[in-house]
Amino acid sequence: MEINTIEKIAKTVILIPAILGLIFIIFIYYSELSGKSISVGGNYLIFGLLINIGLLILIYMSVRGFIKAYNEAERK
Repeated sequence: MEINTIEKIAKTVILIPAILGLIFIIFIYYSELSGKSISVGGNYLIFGLLINIGLLILIYMSVRGFIKAYNEAERK
């Protein structure tokens, strides 16, 4: 497999859950602003989701840095 293919797969695998998480967060904030009640468990779910999104972004940045370093080493 080429490095560009691996990079595209990594971006897709990481960005899909992040986008779904952001949609969920927008839904929760809309529910709060519209006056609908949300259970306490829902709030814990939001915090867990934010932590997971942060970890996915950290993994994405690590993979991106590795691929960038690999491309620079390949050019030399």
